[in-house]
Amino acid sequence: MDIIDEQAIRLDTGLIVKFLGVKVSKKEDALRYLRKYILKKDIFLKFDNGSVLNENSVEAYVYLKNKIFVNAYLIRSGIAIADKTKEYKYKTKFTEIEDEVK
Repeated sequence: MDIIDEQAIRLDTGLIVKFLGVKVSKKEDALRYLRKYILKKDIFLKFDNGSVLNENSVEAYVYLKNKIFVNAYLIRSGIAIADKTKEYKYKTKFTEIEDEVK
């Protein structure tokens, strides 16, 4: 797995995964977190409607093997905010987490 940028990772299969429902606001903090906690770790993905962006990339909810919900963690830690520009399953949850952080 590789970290492409603060918003996306590339799996060993070559598939690019963007964090669904998340807009990273603190780029360096996000990169530090991804390098420390995501790189070389087992992850699993959950998908939502419209998750496939094209043949090489998807938007997904990313979970660590120990069930940590990475998308929600990025918001809870203040590294990202909820994406309010589109509809997705956890939009209300992510917005509530963001409001708790403020």
